[in-house]
Amino acid sequence: MQTLCQFIQVSIPVRKEATRVVGLYKNDTWITEKHNIKKDLITKDQSIVPYERGKDAFYHGIDYNETSDEEYREMIKVFYDNVFRLNEMNKVASYIGWLFATPLKPILTELADGFPLLFNHGSQGSGKTSLAQLFMRLVGYSNSEPKSCTMRSFPMLKMLSSTNAIPQWYDEFIGNFVNYRDSSFNFDNHGKDTSFNDGYAKWAPVGSFPNGASWCGALEMVGNVHEWVGDWWSKDYYAISPENNPQGPDTGTYKIGKGGSWYDQSWQVRSSYRKALSPSSARMHWIGFRCIIPIR
Repeated sequence: MQTLCQFIQVSIPVRKEATRVVGLYKNDTWITEKHNIKKDLITKDQSIVPYERGKDAFYHGIDYNETSDEEYREMIKVFYDNVFRLNEMNKVASYIGWLFATPLKPILTELADGFPLLFNHGSQGSGKTSLAQLFMRLVGYSNSEPKSCTMRSFPMLKMLSSTNAIPQWYDEFIGNFVNYRDSSFNFDNHGKDTSFNDGYAKWAPVGSFPNGASWCGALEMVGNVHEWVGDWWSKDYYAISPENNPQGPDTGTYKIGKGGSWYDQSWQVRSSYRKALSPSSARMHWIGFRCIIPIR
């Protein structure tokens, strides 16, 4: 059987390439479920096809309508005549810049060693979701409802890895699940999120936010107090770090605090957020520590 399989692999030519990642392919072809798009050609006779099992595969939700040159010019005119009426100018301009850059994400990431996320902050009713829904339709989503940023980590990682260049939206920060600089914060008014009240002006007892538990049940991984970790701080460490389980540089001046605290704004209370902390700050009232269990 093994010999037969090897013979088939060698003798029968593969007619089409396949990829699990839709978007920009080899920097010259845009891949969707129904089209291969090059700079001078759009074709449904695909030489490169996306594949992933399941009806919920990401590429099933992306579709483009073909338009004539006249329809395209009219769409562009209407778009630029009205886009800055949708919300605050700085928010709309940030969206436009991010959307124009995202299709080139693989190229820009290689050149700049990274690509930014876009955070759209605002109180409830400020138009964050409706603005996202509009731009989702413009970039080809058949369902323009953003996914929840509180979804489980595995489906989120699966979705994020399904495309390298199609924008994705996650909505929305839920301030009742975390202790941060919200309306109950009383040190000052700078950057306060008045749309939520977590009930604590400062730090809270461990276990106060069970609805904010991580996918494996860990509590207060973000907010409440910064989590002091064993790694030394280095601003550019991740540019040279190993891919798996980076341990940080061997020496340094500062340690790392992760996850944000009750003193921080909403954009800082996320598990990937890290801050350089001097050893003398270890006793501050916004510093805690992160416990680990070695895997044996």
